[in-house]
Amino acid sequence: MSNTSENENSRWDLFLCHTRVDKDWTRELGIRLEGETSSRRTLKVFFDEWDVVPGTNVVNRLEAGVISARFVGVVLSPEMLDAEWPNLEWTIAVYQDPSGRKGKIIPILRRNCDIPPSLRIRNILDFRKPENHEKSYAKLLAVLKNEPLPRGRRSSGQPVPPVGSPEYFAKPLEFAESVHEQLASNLFPVKSFPGTIWKAESKTTSIGQVYSHLGKLISAHPLPTFVLRKGNLYCFYDLTDKSCPFLGLVSDPVSIGREETKVWMADPDKRNWLLELLNRAGVNKCENLGLYFDRMRVRTFFLPDNGHDRTIEWDTGKRRSKRTVVKRYQRGTTGEYFWSHQSAVIRFTAIDNLLFLRIEPGWTFTSDGVTPLPQKRMTSISSRWMFDEYNPSLFYNLRFWTYILSEGQRRLAIDAGKAIIEVETTPATTEMNYGIDGDHFSVEKMYEVAEKETPPVDLLIEYEEE
Repeated sequence: MSNTSENENSRWDLFLCHTRVDKDWTRELGIRLEGETSSRRTLKVFFDEWDVVPGTNVVNRLEAGVISARFVGVVLSPEMLDAEWPNLEWTIAVYQDPSGRKGKIIPILRRNCDIPPSLRIRNILDFRKPENHEKSYAKLLAVLKNEPLPRGRRSSGQPVPPVGSPEYFAKPLEFAESVHEQLASNLFPVKSFPGTIWKAESKTTSIGQVYSHLGKLISAHPLPTFVLRKGNLYCFYDLTDKSCPFLGLVSDPVSIGREETKVWMADPDKRNWLLELLNRAGVNKCENLGLYFDRMRVRTFFLPDNGHDRTIEWDTGKRRSKRTVVKRYQRGTTGEYFWSHQSAVIRFTAIDNLLFLRIEPGWTFTSDGVTPLPQKRMTSISSRWMFDEYNPSLFYNLRFWTYILSEGQRRLAIDAGKAIIEVETTPATTEMNYGIDGDHFSVEKMYEVAEKETPPVDLLIEYEEE
């Protein structure tokens, strides 16, 4: 009725957002749901044919339905995403729960379509295939009734092994379902690296002295990598080469020798030396790309564009996109200015006998575009900013950073001085046969773009008392 009270509105369990093409299917879904009971009452669904009375203000009625409903089910199809009214409805719902933390929006995939990023980050119910319909309906019903999701069940009569026993750990947990999942990481396998490490005695005692020496010889290209250990200089550059920039640092040419990298990998101490060699090459690569390396926090970040915000145009593999990587803010209307920068911890690591490049996306905040804000004056807002970034968003950020480091190429190559370190541009993955059906993210979708506006960082800043 047109005079439905606010109290009645609050009893809507689900608002069904759909387009005309899917109306018949959506109506049947609504009818079935309204035949279900929860806590001794019948579930109530907002469906425009039932709840928008002719003569009433359509916009007000729809807005009230979206806001008052406990959940908003968005029936996804190509036509729905092109229709203006359904877009208005689910946009209002996204505004109420932008990060998905409240779980208010339930994407209901009816037919294949290009799902918007703001809906893609949420767990999607797949109603495309008839064989999946009942399983997805059971999950939707469980959410509306505030009940646990349906779990996998043991066959009748199968004993449950004692907790802590070998059988308990050898078999899948009772709540795990038999589904195939692919798990991705932030580790990128190193495809190839130099097989020889050169060494020579050197009287040089500090890294700064080495860089000062190299800076006089090399200006345009990435500096060759090196480490200093126990009176020796180690590098990937052939120290017998007359053009080698390290020759001026060698104290005794007779001491020049070489060792196999695989031998270093087998030695716990020298493996750490190897990682230092690789990491110094990675830092040189980033600095050559115009990125800034904060040695205090071991973090790489973008710099402003001549005192202005910096925007990067990049190719996701499917489309061109723009991302604001540096943005200037002001605290309030009269407060001081500061900068937010997209950053990453980019470090090589070893697992068993394998090498990986680990990328940890994040944010850095500076007072002038270069100098990080001091921790004494400011609590950490990077962690709170990243809190709302769910796994899909982190994957998109990883894709972005691999694009930057590879300079838009399929090959991520790092110059180590007459030698190349080559890294895969897709992360290491593993597979498992048990999990929660539907609670996963497709690795292939990592190559799609999910750009978003930077959040209102000024609201996150809290200065500590001096």
